[in-house]
Amino acid sequence: MLGVVNKAIEAFVCQRYGDKLWADLLIDLSLPGYEFEAMLTYEDGITYDLIDRLAKRQSKMHQDVLEDIGGYLVAEDSQASIRRLLRFGGATFEDFLLSLDDLNDRVALALDILEMPMIRVLPLSAEKIHVRVAPKWHGFSDVLVGLLRALADDYGALVFMDRLADTDQTECIEVILIDHHHSAGTSFDLAASS
Repeated sequence: MLGVVNKAIEAFVCQRYGDKLWADLLIDLSLPGYEFEAMLTYEDGITYDLIDRLAKRQSKMHQDVLEDIGGYLVAEDSQASIRRLLRFGGATFEDFLLSLDDLNDRVALALDILEMPMIRVLPLSAEKIHVRVAPKWHGFSDVLVGLLRALADDYGALVFMDRLADTDQTECIEVILIDHHHSAGTSFDLAASS
């Protein structure tokens, strides 16, 4: 796993729960005081162990912790560059969903060594879209659900999401668009503010 993933988990833990919890997680993993480097590669097990220990310490299910991390990646001001990268996908939440097929290419423009799981979008109707995720990273679909929920709020859309049973080696998230303009959403400009 690329270190930038562990750095994102660190930022999430420190901002939401404090530096002490992060230090305690590192102690749990026999890595006291360890500093992850964003561009180095680490064993996947380290990342999964971080999530496991965080879930246990917070008395939460893994799925809930991963969804929280996904929402954090969009909603926190400190993660504005990720939000900007995602919002380039379209002017509406539906446009964004339909552009998820290109997300891997957009991420590669920013960080070409981060090999994310492939995402495939299947529009079933004007209101129903299936987002299929290759099972390359265990739990990535949970992160994606949190990210999609936060982006729906960001766009002002009201959506219902459900995980469907895995088929043909993919995980499926069903997104039902209930109201495209439920609220005003959060303002967004293509040019970054200085």
